[in-house]
Amino acid sequence: MCRMLILNGDFRKGEEQIFNAMKEVTVADPYSMEVFGRTITHNDGWGYVSYGDDKISHYKSITPYFESKIPEISGEILMLHVRKAGKAGPFGLVNSHPYYRTTASHDIYLVHNGFLGKAEMQTGKSQEYLQTHSDSEIFLDKMITFHGSIPFMLEQSINFVYKNNALKGGINLFVLAIDRNTGKPEIYAYTDAANYKLYHELYFIDFGVYSGIFSSSLLASRHFPTFTEKITLKRHVIYEMQGNQLKDITTINDLI
Repeated sequence: MCRMLILNGDFRKGEEQIFNAMKEVTVADPYSMEVFGRTITHNDGWGYVSYGDDKISHYKSITPYFESKIPEISGEILMLHVRKAGKAGPFGLVNSHPYYRTTASHDIYLVHNGFLGKAEMQTGKSQEYLQTHSDSEIFLDKMITFHGSIPFMLEQSINFVYKNNALKGGINLFVLAIDRNTGKPEIYAYTDAANYKLYHELYFIDFGVYSGIFSSSLLASRHFPTFTEKITLKRHVIYEMQGNQLKDITTINDLI
């Protein structure tokens, strides 16, 4: 299980507070007790992708986030993930998020919080591949087998998870897709879990000059920026983040 966020806009004013909030809650997650029966530390690496200012930066580290010096980040979009791996792994630098794949039309970056059955994803990969790749990366492998728009690919791969009983824990997802022809970014989010708790909730907050979607734990930090209102993302809905707006694109109906 992991903590993650995605920011869009001029987030320089709030980034120090947000980064410090992430450090605080990944040392001792305030909402992990209800899921794991203990307070957990997210110490299995971290990473981010940023986009803007004519630059894409994709960074991964195996050092715990709360022990790291945060690099100077440019751009208007930031997707950041701090990992707590499952007992079976896999571990190591290459398994830090975000994961990356490319299609004919888009570069796609994905972060995930939760637990999916790798064999149930039926990607046709070898047993060795399944052992050395995380469930999150295998979900992305499955996603790019569907052809169409990014929302269509995401909807089809999420439906596949439910139809094949691959949802073993949570399926919180952020996707950043960049059009290879125009450079236009698209941002999507989704939340659900087999046993949904406060720990799994995602919140959208509009700070004016920037907005963001955050794992629930971050808002419990004393460092988190002051805000007036938050929107709790609904389960089973694919959202698109457009500037300071959050739009529901598709409801996953197959499981309802």
